[in-house]
Amino acid sequence: MKTNKLLFSVLAVTFILAAAMFYYQNFYKDSMKEEDMRIVYVARTDIPEGTKLGKENIAAIQIPVTAMLSSYKLDYTKNIEGNIASSTIFEHEVIVKERITEKDRDKKQFMINVQSVSDMRGIDKGDTVRIAVIPTEYDNTDLFMVLDKKAVASNSIKVNSSGKETGVIDSVNLLMSEEEAAVFYKASKSGEIIVMEYNTLADAEKSGMQSFNEFITNLPVEETGK
Repeated sequence: MKTNKLLFSVLAVTFILAAAMFYYQNFYKDSMKEEDMRIVYVARTDIPEGTKLGKENIAAIQIPVTAMLSSYKLDYTKNIEGNIASSTIFEHEVIVKERITEKDRDKKQFMINVQSVSDMRGIDKGDTVRIAVIPTEYDNTDLFMVLDKKAVASNSIKVNSSGKETGVIDSVNLLMSEEEAAVFYKASKSGEIIVMEYNTLADAEKSGMQSFNEFITNLPVEETGK
């Protein structure tokens, strides 16, 4: 008899626990999601510095309200879409205002096709590159930085005489502001353009290369005859 009572007690406790778990999973837990969760925005993949932010690289997720920080409270349309990553944002990282540079959406942007005398093998869409020039027009063989940390929008592959892709990159397409496009055009007329993958540069190369603008600004002015 005692055994039956004990078995009944165990079954009763098990039933109560099962009912409580069912309620938690189907009612309380769902209610908690709705009331205690907040939407934040994260990087779908690594986003190089200078990349425009949008649906292709930003995703929305929910996190507990207790994990929210003030810097997470961003409106997608107002604060994120169309703006620029001010530094590299890593995959799954929460987007915060400190990592975004707001751009004037009416400011003109140009997609510029860039060819290089150097091998661009391995440079893919989304990679960060430095554009440099050897300004042969000025009898100089040093490398000068034209544009730094630009994200590759796409690349073009060389084709052979039969129209088949060779796998060799012919050029990369970069989004530039009007000012950047003007500097690039001036550099391309001054010498040989070289596209360099930024992450492969040594620390000394990243910080030690003189800019092309600085170079041409400091050129001596030729005196004209009277």
